Amino acid sequence: VYGVGTIIGTIIFIPLGDIFGRLKMLILGQVGALGFVLLLIFSSSYSLCVIYSFFIGIFTVAISNNLFCFVIDSIPTKCMTFFSTLIVGAYCIGDLILSGVLSLQAVSYTHLRAHETEADLVCRLLLEKK
Repeated sequence: VYGVGTIIGTIIFIPLGDIFGRLKMLILGQVGALGFVLLLIFSSSYSLCVIYSFFIGIFTVAISNNLFCFVIDSIPTKCMTFFSTLIVGAYCIGDLILSGVLSLQAVSYTHLRAHETEADLVCRLLLEKK
């Protein structure tokens, strides 16, 4: 759901950044992401978590895309290709390291069983099925 939000956020915020200015969209993205992260922290159901994650994905794109454009605009033209490749490469390497570290940790859903409903039981059984 977060990924769908990032796709929709890309479609929405790139043209809006060109129309209204990148700084306004950057601030809007930060305020929106912060608001939905706070809502996510205090959400009381799985469906609300999914909805909030969707909107976090939308507003995160507003932050990352506009920030990337700010950085690229501040670099001299003859160095843009090198620095943009360096920035994107750093993101990719960071994502690879993060996914590698997270894959080493065991995942347990036992803490969710205390709040389980019949619909959640089906989801848990599907997640535990190997």
